Amino acid sequence: MPGMVVRWLGGIFGYIPRKVAVECWVLFKPIAWMTVLYFGWSKCEAIPCFVCFGLVDLYAYLLGLVFLRPFFHPAASHGRNVLLLGINLLEAIFGYAILYVHYGAIGTGISTSGAIEGSREALYFSVVTTTTVGYGDIRPLSSIGQNIAMIQMISSLVFITVIATSFISNLPQKSGHGKD
Repeated sequence: MPGMVVRWLGGIFGYIPRKVAVECWVLFKPIAWMTVLYFGWSKCEAIPCFVCFGLVDLYAYLLGLVFLRPFFHPAASHGRNVLLLGINLLEAIFGYAILYVHYGAIGTGISTSGAIEGSREALYFSVVTTTTVGYGDIRPLSSIGQNIAMIQMISSLVFITVIATSFISNLPQKSGHGKD
């Protein structure tokens, strides 16, 4: 997957270049997805392929970091990792929003004629789905919308329960042995 390739290629040049390469890759994807949403390019036929590939890359990379941790060097900065994890979460939210807009998969009514085409509403629905709040004011209109929402729900739960918990549990603990 591209994330691991970027990590490996950067590592050829040393520790710092690897960190910079990974940071650039992590920042590139959400910026690309924000650009797609902002300029309304979500309807382009190739976009779902890029977004799905990007989402698979995101989860493969993060799960690789979690489950292959013994094979990697320890983190230089745990705060940096948590910040990058937050950016990864934004990437997933933007990616799913693009899919909702592209397929006209969400809306406020029962019929597909009320499909939402706006990026803001798709982002809102994506955040509500990611956080498992589910207000019900916007809902999937078709089976493809339901499938995207189900995949987003499951991947968000994996993100929160497996990935985020793993990263946060590895934050350094402060010693409670100070003077009282």
